[in-house]
Amino acid sequence: MSKKISIISLIFLCILSLFVTKAEASNIQIGEKTNIVRDHCCDDLLQFRPETGNYPAFKDVQKVYYTDSTGTNYPAFCIEPDKTGVGSGAGDSYEITIEELNNPAIWRVLYKGYMNNFNKDTFTSNYQDFGLETDDDFYVATKTAVHAIVTGVNPTDQYQISDGLITSQNYINNIDLEEEQRRGQRVLDLAQELYNYGISGQDDYSKPDIKIKEEKTVIEEEYSTQVIEIVDKLDREIKEFDISLENYPENSKVEKISNNKFKIFIPLDSNLETNSFTGKINISNIEVKNYPVYLANPQNDYQKYAIMNIPYETTSVSHEI
Repeated sequence: MSKKISIISLIFLCILSLFVTKAEASNIQIGEKTNIVRDHCCDDLLQFRPETGNYPAFKDVQKVYYTDSTGTNYPAFCIEPDKTGVGSGAGDSYEITIEELNNPAIWRVLYKGYMNNFNKDTFTSNYQDFGLETDDDFYVATKTAVHAIVTGVNPTDQYQISDGLITSQNYINNIDLEEEQRRGQRVLDLAQELYNYGISGQDDYSKPDIKIKEEKTVIEEEYSTQVIEIVDKLDREIKEFDISLENYPENSKVEKISNNKFKIFIPLDSNLETNSFTGKINISNIEVKNYPVYLANPQNDYQKYAIMNIPYETTSVSHEI
């Protein structure tokens, strides 16, 4: 019996080494095509400063979204403000291809800003937590910070609150100067804060990186068992996973214990000391909360956009023995 147990322990050790990872998005795929769509124009809150050459105009912000494969709408953020885009000369929609976005500063702005505080079920955000009065104000602040990252100009060096000398679109929407200035100041302050974090923040995006933690082999009635824990190396949340065994001894089984643990059972009567086997553990659809952001790239010379989806990215690990 003791010889059989030690061999089973060795088999577990072989199984759970040299895992290979491959990450992909949960509800979005690189190379997938969809449309960027205009939703509406946000209130005019930020006026260009006189020294920019654009005074006394206001910053025009179109709220833009795309629809993923599940039919859910997610916001999009222009990353080329000097080009023509949705709602600013390119019509109300155009097709894009989803690609990887490799810009840590933009990722940090979205992570700290609208992206990390967005509710896909209501298509709105927890803007109140940031002292803002509307969801659009949060979108404007985040988009303004993204544009500042791209242009390299501080939001407060580019914009000011309304000086009241010209009539903006807000007056048509029954927004008076006091409200325009109050909301504008909060938006500008947050945009500057998000910009600063984008430039100097410590957080960064990285793909899931899984490691395996093994507990000791335990004899339970007619099985040799072992609990295995799936851990992201940066200790990010693991929401779910799937597990399967291939070519294991007859009557072997696996049970999920939690969102990141499972238990393998190998029958003690498997005669492992005289019969070897080639088996495989497959741990798939491991959902790691790492807040991925993607690039929406048009075929023409229109604006590109940064887009978000669910905050989880999916990876799989497996190993043959």
